[in-house]
Amino acid sequence: ALCTSSTTYFIQTANIDLGGSGSPWAPIQLYGQYDGGNFNISNLYINSTVAGGLYFGLFSTINVSAGVQNVNLTNVSVTTAGAGTGALAGSVSGSVINCTSNGTVASGSTITQNILMGGLIGTVASGGSVLNSSSTASVTWGGSSGTNIIVNIGGLIGAVNAGAGAIT
Repeated sequence: ALCTSSTTYFIQTANIDLGGSGSPWAPIQLYGQYDGGNFNISNLYINSTVAGGLYFGLFSTINVSAGVQNVNLTNVSVTTAGAGTGALAGSVSGSVINCTSNGTVASGSTITQNILMGGLIGTVASGGSVLNSSSTASVTWGGSSGTNIIVNIGGLIGAVNAGAGAIT
């Protein structure tokens, strides 16, 4: 976990290059606040095609009372077989404000669970909200699903659960 306290606040003060395929990213949980300062985070690379993974993105989950704002993800390459996948987060129960993404978000070829995949966020859970955010990422599902597998794919968000807050 990035932090276990909802009172921790992170401020990005410069562009960050995550290194692309030479530096695979391990998604982290966010419990506090992250302000990207409108700087870029470039070359996020995740390749986790092992079936059964849960949430994937820069943040695996943005938890209740956590928030991310002013983050610009550029040239992402995210490929997973996870249940919730997006460039910024696999699952959001907190808030996302003024965030963007571009690049590619894709599923692996072996799908054994429901897929919630979006260019920015995989799924917005109960209590989560997304405001003034966008994605131009290419979102593709390249696998074949088994019996009773549900696939939800969206350009911005893969799925919005009942009880989610504002999506604007």
